[in-house]
Order: sequence, then structure tokens, then C-alpha cells
Amino acid sequence: MNKKLRDLLAFFIHRFPRMLSRTEIVKLVYLFEYYYFRLYGQSYCQIQFTRDYYGPNCSVIVQELCSMDKDGIILIREMPNYAGNSFYTHYWRGNIPPELEPEVERIALIIINMAGDKSLGDIKKVAYSTPPMRKIVEQENVLGYKLYGEVIDMTIKEDSVKKIPISRLKVAFKTINRESRGTNEEYNATIFKEKEGLKVYRERAERCII
Repeated sequence: MNKKLRDLLAFFIHRFPRMLSRTEIVKLVYLFEYYYFRLYGQSYCQIQFTRDYYGPNCSVIVQELCSMDKDGIILIREMPNYAGNSFYTHYWRGNIPPELEPEVERIALIIINMAGDKSLGDIKKVAYSTPPMRKIVEQENVLGYKLYGEVIDMTIKEDSVKKIPISRLKVAFKTINRESRGTNEEYNATIFKEKEGLKVYRERAERCII
């Protein structure tokens, strides 16, 4: 079990304003890892992404989701799509998810606030707009074929890409008071307040990715 990854997946599934598909979850974790790598120079979940048909992919995420379903933390439902194939939806079944470290939670909230009202197609576009994916697409355009299975190099960055200083994150987002979460009802109320408070940073976060 990858505890950091499991806790992050639990946070996304529990806190996202709507049900998430498998593809969306993978892209959210990719965007989180991209932000985290830019800030701290390393992977948080210690996972690798590869380029596949739908963009960044990571089989470890799928395995962890299946493990969470087996453990009764989430419920995965297989449903048919418009093409007659299957897609998978994920529902929260647990209580309050494990706490994330404050700096990790702040980054996860940035991703949720930015993607909360976006479609799968829009989320994929954001993922494709990151420098690591843009680099692969540029190579594909030169070679004339897709680099499926290529490991995505998260160290790739561009001088023109705006960075989010750690100090700005610390100033922009208030420190979360862990001791005052109280009951589930009080906790859920804080979720709404946090989401409202993050709205003003949404456009800024989107500009910093591309």
C-alpha cells in the first residue's frame, strides 16, 4: 500500500464537488504531482506517469483505487459509455478521510478549486498544457507517431512558465486548524468555507500551470 497516494486519493474523492471517473482521478493526481514537483523538486507519492492514449497515466493509481474499493473505503461502479465500452465511477464510503500535511492539503485544494467545475475534456487539456506533456507532444510531432509508454519527465520546465513561490502559497492559504474540526457537520461546513475562500485564486492557479 502506498499510504501517501491512498490518503491523497481519499481526499480528492471525498472533497471533489462531484463524482469522479478513473481518468479524472489520474489527471488530478498528475496535476498535484506536477505542482508538488515544481515546489519541492520531488514526487510526493513516489510514482511515475507514462504517456498513454488519454494523456498522463499511472497504473499504481488504478491499483490503489481497486485496493480502496476492496477495503470498503470507496465504491467503484463500472458503467457503459456512449461508445459501448466501460468507464468507472468512484464514490466515497468512509467517514472523514485521513488528514493530509498542511502544505499537501493546500496544493490539493488548488487542484480541486481549479478543476471542480471542469469537464473531463477540460481537465485533460489542463494536463496536456503542462511542460512535461507539452515536451512529449512536441517530440511526437517531430517523430510523426505517439510515444505511448514514454515515462513523463516531471523535471521539465520552461523559463516562460510562471512559478508559484512557496511563500505565496503560505500567505494565500490560511493554516488549517486541525484541532477545531469538531463533528462531521462542522467539518463539512468548513469544506464549503474553504472552497468559497479559494475562488479568488482559481484564475491565478490556472495561469501558473500553462
